[in-house]
Formats: sequence, structure tokens, C-alpha cells
Amino acid sequence: MAGRTRRCRLAERVREKAFAAAVPVIRQRELEGRRPDGFSNQISVGAGIRPVLQALEQRLDGADAAAK
Repeated sequence: MAGRTRRCRLAERVREKAFAAAVPVIRQRELEGRRPDGFSNQISVGAGIRPVLQALEQRLDGADAAAK
């Protein structure tokens, strides 16, 4: 299970990096397309949820360690 947890953490980091890289491209395309509402960042990992996700990750890591 620990391997799965590590893969999940890695996948989350990859998703965050991919989204961060995509934001400027999305913003530019929406501006060029003259969208009336402009760029809408509907997916994010903000400061409020990051500690919650980190606590969950630690709790799951502890459960993985206890299961061994």
C-alpha cells in the first residue's frame, strides 16, 4: 500500500505542475477567443486546502505503515 501512496503523492504533484504550466496557455486562448468572462480558474489547490490534503496524506501514510 505504501507504494500506492507514494504514487498518489507523485500523481498529485504532477497534476499541480501540469495545471500550473497550462494556466498561461488557457488564459491566452480565452483572451484571444474574446470570451466575455475571461479566464476562469476553476481547478486549484489553494492555501486553505493544502494543509488538509497534507494531513490526510500523513494519516494515510501512518495507516500504510501500521498495515505492514
